[in-house]
Amino acid sequence: AVQRFCTLILYQSIPLGKRGANRVLKGLERFFSAVTVIAFLYMIIFDIALKFNPAPTNLDNPLERLGVFASRSFFPHPNTFAVVMVMCAIYHFTWVLLNRSHKTLFFLSVLCIVATIRMKPMFMLPVSLVILYFLIHIKKGRISHKALLVGFLLAITVCISVYALAVFTPLKDVLIMRFADNTTSVRILLFRSALSINLDTYGLGAGFGRFGSPVSAMNYYSPLYYKYRIAYLPHATPDDPSYITDQWWSWYLGEVGIIGTALFGGIILAAIFRLRHVALYWRGRDISMTALAYAAAGILVYGLSIGMVGNFLAGPPTSYYAMSLTGLAFALHRGLLRERGGR
Repeated sequence: AVQRFCTLILYQSIPLGKRGANRVLKGLERFFSAVTVIAFLYMIIFDIALKFNPAPTNLDNPLERLGVFASRSFFPHPNTFAVVMVMCAIYHFTWVLLNRSHKTLFFLSVLCIVATIRMKPMFMLPVSLVILYFLIHIKKGRISHKALLVGFLLAITVCISVYALAVFTPLKDVLIMRFADNTTSVRILLFRSALSINLDTYGLGAGFGRFGSPVSAMNYYSPLYYKYRIAYLPHATPDDPSYITDQWWSWYLGEVGIIGTALFGGIILAAIFRLRHVALYWRGRDISMTALAYAAAGILVYGLSIGMVGNFLAGPPTSYYAMSLTGLAFALHRGLLRERGGR
């Protein structure tokens, strides 16, 4: 967490004037657009048409077990492809809501996410977009009836889609098995064990490098994994602890407790609302700055929401992407304000 916050502070401290800020904003818009288009074309040509770019197979993915092909475009793994496209989708979605542009780019980024067949972004991105929708449309504590109706219908659509995906596909049996009392899901057991640790430590956690972190699983193998019988599960053994580090809720709850996790979450929420404040200030003044601030807030919302099953805000490189974009939004805001003589 310290490294991520240092990244935020570093980018926030970049000195920018109005001319430099405008160049950066234009450059970011072109960057997100170019990444989306190039990744999509590369996927269509090399992954689908030529089948020249096979992705690493993940047999723990129920769709891949059925023979569904996962795309990775020019990225090393479908997970990396999905995460980058999530950030692109959130950025383009803000433009769709603000001035109805970037619709095609948003659609392409969503198609790329679906092509990766990664369950986590397919489930959690719609939830994050609904939250971002309300962040954009609520002004001074109020929201128009039309925006409220659209948001309500969007939320209902997301809930029905997620429910249908979970119930009427092979995921149904997988979800039932994972949430059972005798589950063998590493993430579920990590979370339950983290809560047990908090009961034993009065909410303070087991200490740094003791549970759920890369240090506790790779530098040395913590005895707590044997205590809570996690060490005997696939992908959670001393030789292969990959599933242990693939989340951050359990990591933070287990090591710094409910108190430390609440502090971290509070700082992220404060950054989200500060970004919303920045976006509201520039709304009607500079749409590029508005879109960037809302996009950075939406990416942080996604990182918070997916913490149970992903390390988006804790592991490299995604946590550094999120924090650098947040810090850059604050730096650009300050640079543009300096030219206006405002605060």
